[in-house]
Amino acid sequence: MKVLRSTLVIGLAAFAAACGDKVNIVQPTTNTTPTVNSVTVTPGTATMSVGGTVNFTAAVDVSNGAATTVTWASSDNSKVSVDASGKATALAATPGVAICATSTVNTAKVGCASVVVSASVNIPATVSIQSITVNGTNGTTVDPTNVNGKIDVTLNVSPGSQTVQRVVLLVGGVRADSQVFTAAMSAALRYAADKAIETQTTFPQILFSINTGAYDATTGAPKWTNGQKAISAQLYTTAGGSTTAATATAQTNLTFKNVDGFAVSWNASTTTVPAGATDAAGYRWYGNGKISISAVPVMYSGSSVGTVTAAIGANGACAAFTAATASATTLTSGAYAITLNPGATASATPACQTAPNTIVITATNANGDNLTLATNGVVNTVPGLRWDNVAPGVPAFANNPNGRANNWVNDAVSFNTVVSTTNKDGWLAAAVTDANVGGTITYTVKAASGTTVAKAVAGTAMTSAASLANSPTNTTYCAVVYAADQLGNTVADPAAGACAGTTQTIAFGVDRIAPIVTVNTGAGNAKSLRIFNGANNLVFTLSDTGVNAAAANITVKGTAVRFGGTAAADTVTINSTVAPPTTTSTTAGSATNGYWTVSAAGSDQAGNSVTVTPYIYLVDGTAAGASNALQTNAGLTAGGAESFFATATDNVDLDSAYVTHNMIDGAAATWPFRLQTQLLQPSPFLVASPVKSVTVTGTWPAFPRGFATVASGAAISTASGALAAQVGTTAVTFWVYDQTDQSTGTLDAGSTANAPASIAYTAVNGPAAAAWANTNTAATVTIGSTRLTAAAALNQASGAGKVTTDTVTVTVAATGLATPPSAAPFSRGELWIRTNNATATGAPSAASKGFQLLSTLTPTLVYDGQAQTATWTYTYVFTPGKAYKAGTAFYGFVGYDSKFNALITPSAALTIAP
Repeated sequence: MKVLRSTLVIGLAAFAAACGDKVNIVQPTTNTTPTVNSVTVTPGTATMSVGGTVNFTAAVDVSNGAATTVTWASSDNSKVSVDASGKATALAATPGVAICATSTVNTAKVGCASVVVSASVNIPATVSIQSITVNGTNGTTVDPTNVNGKIDVTLNVSPGSQTVQRVVLLVGGVRADSQVFTAAMSAALRYAADKAIETQTTFPQILFSINTGAYDATTGAPKWTNGQKAISAQLYTTAGGSTTAATATAQTNLTFKNVDGFAVSWNASTTTVPAGATDAAGYRWYGNGKISISAVPVMYSGSSVGTVTAAIGANGACAAFTAATASATTLTSGAYAITLNPGATASATPACQTAPNTIVITATNANGDNLTLATNGVVNTVPGLRWDNVAPGVPAFANNPNGRANNWVNDAVSFNTVVSTTNKDGWLAAAVTDANVGGTITYTVKAASGTTVAKAVAGTAMTSAASLANSPTNTTYCAVVYAADQLGNTVADPAAGACAGTTQTIAFGVDRIAPIVTVNTGAGNAKSLRIFNGANNLVFTLSDTGVNAAAANITVKGTAVRFGGTAAADTVTINSTVAPPTTTSTTAGSATNGYWTVSAAGSDQAGNSVTVTPYIYLVDGTAAGASNALQTNAGLTAGGAESFFATATDNVDLDSAYVTHNMIDGAAATWPFRLQTQLLQPSPFLVASPVKSVTVTGTWPAFPRGFATVASGAAISTASGALAAQVGTTAVTFWVYDQTDQSTGTLDAGSTANAPASIAYTAVNGPAAAAWANTNTAATVTIGSTRLTAAAALNQASGAGKVTTDTVTVTVAATGLATPPSAAPFSRGELWIRTNNATATGAPSAASKGFQLLSTLTPTLVYDGQAQTATWTYTYVFTPGKAYKAGTAFYGFVGYDSKFNALITPSAALTIAP
């Protein structure tokens, strides 16, 4: 009626709309109030007996988080009561009572179930055997006279008016299986039984699967021996809180006829088999040992066992195995232990390798009669096996992996891996194959000192040379490689003899010391080992202390690239291979002027690498020069100043430029003095900003009017009142040097292409020198230095044993002074140095670039009144630099009187080392 009424209302509304009534569509509003939509009670109906109980549940549908709690009530508490949890109890017979659940949020929402209580009638529960069928055959009835293996027993169960607690299946009086019922399962069973009565269908059924051949895996004792066995069922119910056993409603007799046999397990001589030894068909491969079998007798017939034998494969197909008969007393459990030994040709027998082979057991009874056994004599399922005791192929060494030579190795060589594009340091030539199982092959390399295989076989397995000492030769050690498959089959030891007699052995040496490579320009270049004056060769000096000279070579490969170059000729390939331990190799470079950068790397025959730090060198075969003439204010009077300027140019990189003034003493000897020096490049390798043109300017403060020389330590006297007159023609000269010219080792030998620009003028002789006002006593001038005293070279370079400075002292001593002097013998004192091409006596050559002023010195006076001696000491610390080249040099002290007449006193010769 409710549904019909709803349909009617909808139809009327549709009719009104069709007649043209205005329809107002109201937009829905969102309701957020907690709401109970419905309450449903389960089960909806129930039939109960007096004293019985049913648990009802309420499902509450809510919106917006409303509570789902309910209250329970019965429409007739005298017939059926219900508690707060929904458990109803039948109190008296009734045709119908409502059990209802009411929402606590909205009491208008109620759900009810209908309950019928039958009169108190005790209907006993029953169980019967519906069928006994062969397991796995989809219902094939067993032959009751010949039962074996697994069977299925189907029971019919009717709870009557009772509550079923469990059902038990008995086989031969032994409990075989059981089913325990929970309260919910009992209620479901009763409901199914009621439906069966209502629909006149089969009562609920329970299926039990029984293995009639079950046995104890340890002892082999059958659960049921052969013979007639009764199949029966027992039904347990609960009444009044107690459990009672219902009488079996049916019993069927079956005759068991399981076949005797053995429970078998087997394994190889090792306790585990590698996981990878399973083939694609799922069969396990065994090998490299014996097969051990455990055979536990399972005698359903009750027969006693006398002897037991075993074989592999039906009818002994894998005949290469021999079996040993085991005694029943071998194991206390009654199990038989059988060992199968492979014969010499076991692996060559196809039946052992190609087909999965099973264990075949035969036995006799105590009287020696053959026992009838299950298939293969085995009552359990044993996986088939395949046998392999053939070793893999013999691996070979990859001679000189990754570019090595003469069997030299270092720690980077992986002894037990195969060389490949991704493993270039592997020592083995290729992966070997296995004609049988295949799969992963494990390689082992043993190495030992000595040159015979016998020593190597007894060596230590290793993966690299890390534990071996560096060796003097490439035959110091002997290595033997082995391969083993996953079954433990291993390549045999090679025959004793020479180490390199087979592909399985190799003699080798170990060298883990990297070679040393240096790059220079050859001997004789004092300024720098990286400057070429028109030469075009690099010289690589290579050394290797790791191996002897006859054993290995060093190879250096790289390139030389000219700075800023763009042409093909601006790149030179370096590829130098020479024999150590110390060898010099000249490698062609380029005659193109400019700075060149060398980058190279190399290795020795053991694979030890060396990298040449990027190295810059200079090639410049063109001399520097002056772009315009030297300009001076020539024709000066004595004591006047001289100013000059000129422009120096070069095709690659200038080094320095300076001006000299050549003065001629009374003996017509030329004494050049360097007026001004401009050092243009503090380092010859500033290739980012080479200097190619520069203007040099300077001013000489005053020229001497008179000029004379004395030896160091000689006595001089101003009593004569005159110095030797300056005579002849003198000149001012401009000198320009690039980086290459200075590398020749001499300043004065310079290139003829580097001709000086000069201005000649006639010197003006000054007046006679005035007497020293303080005394007419002669004085001495002495020059000394720590280097002269120690007869040691003055070194430009730094490092151990190098001396980089020199303390120079000039001493002027006068005697016979009754009172302290009021002035020094010289109004001006200067210390000069002359390097290269100086003679032993200190006289410079005609082409000398001259003395260079080190310092204008201020003396310290010490007067000894008792001895009437005055001593003036001039001190200077000299640090050699780029402008002072290796060779012979000497110091000179120049003193001037008040008239600017000059006296020079050179020292003895000293040496400046590179």
